[in-house]
Amino acid sequence: MMSPRVLIVDDHPAIRAGLRSDLSASGVEIVGEAGSGEEALHLMRELSPDVTILDVELPDFSGIEVIRRMKLAGLTTRVLMLSVHRTPATIRAAIKAGASGYLAKDSSTREIAEGIRRSWPESNSSARARSRKYRKSFAGPGVSAAKIVDCSSRNANARYFKT
Repeated sequence: MMSPRVLIVDDHPAIRAGLRSDLSASGVEIVGEAGSGEEALHLMRELSPDVTILDVELPDFSGIEVIRRMKLAGLTTRVLMLSVHRTPATIRAAIKAGASGYLAKDSSTREIAEGIRRSWPESNSSARARSRKYRKSFAGPGVSAAKIVDCSSRNANARYFKT
């Protein structure tokens, strides 16, 4: 199976470098890095990544706003949010905006790589089948509990994926 092409978006260069190194070593193809929302949107247009790892907090506007602008521009990359923010409201807002998944920044490389694979359309059908047993009730305005799947039994409120 092919590896998804991934764009990393985080305002901290050390986080981007660490993700690039760790994910590349685990077989994920990193096609670019961005440190701001505007740069992320530019690279999404230019590189057409399969999956974008996106932080919630960026210097110019939020990762959630990046998703909204990306959708308005017709960009189709899947978005995996990776953030220190674990509040249900933040997770709900990201998923409602269109994120395919949400992971906490303390996730292991293995968990992030699995999150990328679950977010990628090419592997999404098998991921749905594996993750159905982890359904959680996380409903809120605009987000159905049936649309959210917990992909880890550890720290459940910070690892969610759309089915």
